[in-house]
Amino acid sequence: MSFSRPRSFLQLVLLGFVLVTLPLIIAIINAILSVDRLAAQSEQAVLAAAEITRHSQDIVEQLIDMERKARQYDVLGDVALFVAYKTAHEQFVSMTSDLGRLPLDEKQQQDFQILIATEREVFQALGGASGPEIGPEKKRFARRGREKTRHLQDTSGYRSGFSKISVVDAICRVDSQSERMDG
Repeated sequence: MSFSRPRSFLQLVLLGFVLVTLPLIIAIINAILSVDRLAAQSEQAVLAAAEITRHSQDIVEQLIDMERKARQYDVLGDVALFVAYKTAHEQFVSMTSDLGRLPLDEKQQQDFQILIATEREVFQALGGASGPEIGPEKKRFARRGREKTRHLQDTSGYRSGFSKISVVDAICRVDSQSERMDG
């Protein structure tokens, strides 16, 4: 296979220009495609971060609501307040399952699992699905929940956000109140 020689100097210059610019054009097209992919990934990352932030704020609000209901139950001892706490707990479980589907890094996932476990123990300490009940199991759950909460606060640096799980403190007051009532 033989190439025909350019017949004029202009054709030779044009051929040289095309051969030199062709790799540059390919590189520019490749760069454009790479930037588009990077922009799409960045957009997904921003959307995921916004979604995680929204869910986190909702969970903090839910925890505040749950804490308020537990404290009201602590002070008033009204079973209807426990039912309200139980409803808030069910909403919390739903919210955490939604947040759990989003991409979290390892540290966030660890803190998230500690939060879920601590709340579950608090719920169980308050009576769980069966309702309020005073006894040694409740004290054990309250003590472990308080220790986990303190560990989470000390190790994660999330004092302001995770201090909202002081529902454990309300459980301790319920325990001390019930001991005074029993004794």
